[in-house]
Amino acid sequence: MKLYQKGAASASCHCLLLLTKTENIEAANLKEHVMSAYAGNWVQFFIDWDQKMKQRTEEQTQELQETILAASRFTVDSLQQENERLRADLQYLLERERKRELAEKLKQERALLRKSRKRAQRQQAATASYSKVSVRRTFVASRL
Repeated sequence: MKLYQKGAASASCHCLLLLTKTENIEAANLKEHVMSAYAGNWVQFFIDWDQKMKQRTEEQTQELQETILAASRFTVDSLQQENERLRADLQYLLERERKRELAEKLKQERALLRKSRKRAQRQQAATASYSKVSVRRTFVASRL
């Protein structure tokens, strides 16, 4: 019986050390707590402590899951905002490129139109001068 009590005492000391680390309770206060709350019933104390640790682990797991979920929501939201911003930038750049191409095309068409007008004016001038020469020749030929 004494061997059992020594083993239980050793185990309880080891558990007391664990408790003081996990519960942030001083060893002297812990012993008083167990004596007053559990009337020296260490087994019930450790059963309750084990349940408390399981509950704390579940709470911490839930908090961690909520934190991860919030972080993932934030990440998704920020990625969506970045995607929308990039899409707007791309749309702006495409519109600017389209306007630049239209301006270049308009510039080329105006240059072609100017060349065409000059060519038409030269042809008109050539036709007019040919007509004048032809009229003069006809006039001179008719006088002869």
